Amino acid sequence: MTPYHIIFPSPPEQTEAVMDLFEDALSASGYENTETGDWFAEVQFETEGEAKAGAELAQSTFGVAAIAAPLPDIDWVEKSLADLPAVEAGRFLIHGSHVDARPRGGQIPLRIDAGQAFGTGHHGTTRGCLIALTDLVKERTPQYALDLGCGTAVLAAGLAKLVSSTILATDIDPIAVAVAKEVARDNGVQNRLRFAVGPGFRAPEIASAAPFDLIIANILARPLISLAPEIRVNLMPGGSVILSGLLIEQERRVLSAYLTQGFHIRRRIHLDEWSTLVLEL
Repeated sequence: MTPYHIIFPSPPEQTEAVMDLFEDALSASGYENTETGDWFAEVQFETEGEAKAGAELAQSTFGVAAIAAPLPDIDWVEKSLADLPAVEAGRFLIHGSHVDARPRGGQIPLRIDAGQAFGTGHHGTTRGCLIALTDLVKERTPQYALDLGCGTAVLAAGLAKLVSSTILATDIDPIAVAVAKEVARDNGVQNRLRFAVGPGFRAPEIASAAPFDLIIANILARPLISLAPEIRVNLMPGGSVILSGLLIEQERRVLSAYLTQGFHIRRRIHLDEWSTLVLEL
């Protein structure tokens, strides 16, 4: 069965409302056209009928026109990455194999190729986390780290290049974990990372490895808020948390959830409209 989708104009601050409205769809997300700067929402459905109903719902709710169409059988991740240049983030130079990357003195190359999972290093959230990691390890070396919702595990791989620590990377999506293992091999850190599949903190590998002195969670604002108590329980006293995947306008709500759990803020990193928070327990 061919899946269908709808695409309609939608500012970034409306992304959470779109996700709430279409919580029963296959997926709902927002993205930016980097050439024009315009923002859009994309919602995917199993059937044409569901997509047409979704288009009507988008029009009645947001006042925009949306057309239901079959989802093209195109690897959009690979297509979008084909021309991406290398990008700097902290000490890292993130690049694909299609780029002749030449790190400057002190830079650490981090290779991330096109794949089926989120996390190429070019997005403001990922760059913010890599900058935060670069600065954090200047102060102390984490010994037991968790990359929660790892996607391609670009953050776990980056940390493995900075320190010789035990690092666990988990994701709810088995495809993401498979891609993450490839990223680890491409960067020569496969022996330094452990991987597990599971939602949130439910993977049994997390329970056996906890508590951690560093947890990285680059996901979305809503799950970050709901995960605050579990992150608190699984973090050592004095441990650090790096949170991202949230818009600057969502920062206050996310921060409030963690301050309530006894965290205090060490740093904010704002890149474009995205925020990365560094907190300590």
